Amino acid sequence: SSSVDASRISSRNPIGSHIVTGVTIRKLIKTYGLPYYLKVDIEGADRLCILPLTSDIRPTYLSFEVGDDIEELVNHLVSIGFTKFKMINQCNFRALENQRKLIDRICHKIIYILGYQHAQYVRRNSRFFRVEKSAGPAPWESDGKWWSSAKDLLSKWTKAKDVNKQGGWYDLHAM
Repeated sequence: SSSVDASRISSRNPIGSHIVTGVTIRKLIKTYGLPYYLKVDIEGADRLCILPLTSDIRPTYLSFEVGDDIEELVNHLVSIGFTKFKMINQCNFRALENQRKLIDRICHKIIYILGYQHAQYVRRNSRFFRVEKSAGPAPWESDGKWWSSAKDLLSKWTKAKDVNKQGGWYDLHAM
């Protein structure tokens, strides 16, 4: 486990720490240029990369891990010009609205009958991705529809979270 916040991993018996030189997203963009797609995964500190983005400094596509600050981050994305969103489960690479599809439940049952707990790979858009060990498909190839209303997406997320039906961890894709 790793994190920039030691309290997030203290219960996982960390074996040590290592100090590294940090760099801001603005410095990265100034040095290397604006990316077409930015995948942020700073283990609980994604906001440090998301909030400095502006309407002048933002990629076409952006992905980051959903945390407790999701509403603030999505509202920021809307304010800087992102207009479409997806919420993707990083355990099965399904969109939030496509969780527990009948075909997935049937496949899971077959895998279980064969003596396995879970599939090791899932197929999305003719490619195979290792479950829980991969970032999955790029946003433009990911499962589900693009939501043009951040409010509707956040409402669906809150409802799924309240009834504990969202299982796994999620990435938010924006464009």
